[in-house]
Amino acid sequence: MATRVMATQAQSFRKPSETARGKAWIENFAMEDRPTAQILIDALRIASETEVRAGTLALLDGVLPELPKPALVLPVRSLDDFGDAREHKPMVYRDFTPYGDYNAEPGSEVLAASLIREIIRDNGLHQGILPPASNLEDLRSNKCRSLVLVDDYSGSGSQVISYVKSWLRHPSIRSWRSYGLLQVYVILYAASPLAIKALGRSGLIKDVYIYEMAASFAEAQWEKGELERVTKLCIQYASKRRKRDALGYKGSAGLFLIQHTVPNNLPAVMLQERRVPSQPWSPLFPRRQFPRDFPMELIGYRQGAEFEIAPGKISDRRLENGLRRADKSTVKRYLNLLGLMAGGHTSNEELAAFLSTSIIEITQAITTIESWGLIDGRRHLTDEGRAELARVRMKPRRVTFALQGSMDPYYPQQLRGVGGI
Repeated sequence: MATRVMATQAQSFRKPSETARGKAWIENFAMEDRPTAQILIDALRIASETEVRAGTLALLDGVLPELPKPALVLPVRSLDDFGDAREHKPMVYRDFTPYGDYNAEPGSEVLAASLIREIIRDNGLHQGILPPASNLEDLRSNKCRSLVLVDDYSGSGSQVISYVKSWLRHPSIRSWRSYGLLQVYVILYAASPLAIKALGRSGLIKDVYIYEMAASFAEAQWEKGELERVTKLCIQYASKRRKRDALGYKGSAGLFLIQHTVPNNLPAVMLQERRVPSQPWSPLFPRRQFPRDFPMELIGYRQGAEFEIAPGKISDRRLENGLRRADKSTVKRYLNLLGLMAGGHTSNEELAAFLSTSIIEITQAITTIESWGLIDGRRHLTDEGRAELARVRMKPRRVTFALQGSMDPYYPQQLRGVGGI
């Protein structure tokens, strides 16, 4: 046992395709398709439990003080735990209690429940957070104003929406909401673009708060033509039983997973254990479980460096080339952000996805460049912002500086406000 751990530590992996499991999975494909399979596996985002805990706690700490009180904070539950939800539509407080009896396996519900306990322990009832074990009469007598549901990841939005509906089936809760006495809020560590749209269209949720935009095909850092090749690969190699979900559940084409959770919206080729009965297939995530032999150093892996622009997201080629030439300094993150905003990408979610970072980091960066006068309150570039990008577009020229009177190096700083970084 000790020998195997030491051997694992001795070898260094930078990408999922370089691991023994990754190599075995790539060999499932024909020789000419293996480069595309490598592109696919290396686009995964593997969030660690530490990242999820820290990010979700940051959201809870930032969001809960702003919501109407008292508030009841609970994990999102899978209605499958309470029978066949398709045949029988469960109703909270009638068919199940929303607290306790969590799945014994480590996963979303257990993690969310532990974070909620931590928040309640630190903040207490004086902050207006009701005990998770509150029953219907407790909500009524305390005049609960916010139902806050917490989950680590939503790939399609279906589970969250189904769970919210199970609450709103209760006549009292439905009545409180219809009179504006109670609102539903959702806090997610990560969500796909598909899930965000679904949650918004449902009309059931007041606000959704997200820490990280979940990676998917649309946001992957792929060059032109690679998206088409990867999509074709996933469809071609999906088993007959999984053809319907060749691109993941509801075609969501997810690339995001967590150390303790392998979602069903990953491409089928990453989840299936065989393609055809007569041929062996080396699975990547068998039985939707994170394999124990996966190198720990890849926990937390993401495809691109933080604040690096995904290829093809800036239509202005001169600007894109200029940004890639820019010095790898702290200032570059603001230039990259400015370049995306110049192309019309202004939502926090989109910017976070294209720059491989969290929504909180994007919010802070936008506050910074607005304070420097590079964008206005509507996130439009100012004259100063356009001037900065104009300088980036210029091709580098060889310049010889003759420093007179000093041998100290001079570092030109174009971006306004750089001294305050």
